[in-house]
Amino acid sequence: MSSTLPPPGSVWRQRSTHRQMRVIYSAERDIVAHDAELADVHQQIASWVGDAKAFDAEFIPGDPEHYPKTAA
Repeated sequence: MSSTLPPPGSVWRQRSTHRQMRVIYSAERDIVAHDAELADVHQQIASWVGDAKAFDAEFIPGDPEHYPKTAA
């Protein structure tokens, strides 16, 4: 497991679905990510919840340049 948690607001690519998601909450036991900003593209919002070990196994860094900015 990595020693650092993904910071909220960071973009990651899910290995199993190849979807990019944004981390919205990050703690050792709970990490929450979703792709709500892409709802218009995918017609469905996907979300993921798990611990840091599961996150490290399931996600790789995404490309924030190809992911919509969050609302301010």
